[in-house]
Amino acid sequence: PFILLHFLIKRADLVITGSEIQAEFYERNYNKKIFNIVDPVNKVEFSGKKKIHFEKKPIKILWEGTEDSVPQLNSFIIPLTELFKKYNFEIILFTDITPNSKAEKTFNLLNSKLKVNHIPWEKNKIDEVMLSADIAIAPIDISNYVNYAKPFNKLLVYWAYGLPTVFSDIPSYRGIYNQVK
Repeated sequence: PFILLHFLIKRADLVITGSEIQAEFYERNYNKKIFNIVDPVNKVEFSGKKKIHFEKKPIKILWEGTEDSVPQLNSFIIPLTELFKKYNFEIILFTDITPNSKAEKTFNLLNSKLKVNHIPWEKNKIDEVMLSADIAIAPIDISNYVNYAKPFNKLLVYWAYGLPTVFSDIPSYRGIYNQVK
């Protein structure tokens, strides 16, 4: 797939990327016609309501994303398992999971070690799910360059809901964090 991707990028009239690091990489290596656009937090999907935090048990930790990104949670399984022993929290996976997929394997592994609530992703459930969480997580598997170059929009969505967020140290996440801290 990456050979085809690089072939197509070299021949494209215009390449649109989602982060500065993606834009720099593709411009340096494949195509000078790069335009960077980061997904905004749009008011069509996200209401702008803020989470009101109460001390409650168990704490609910949210991960939201595409089915293809679910396996990125594998990098958090060991620390989440250790924390679960002490704090007995609930993980909310707000995503689609197809039977016999990598996402299902990750879900089953998480579910064998933690308390996991899978909620299939639906646009009309965004507010309900986001506002039910206490903390959000955004782990990134940085061994894959495409993941390492992801844009920061996920953090903006979590923060738009007032969710404290634990995230991987990738350039786009670090950059937006440094701008808002």
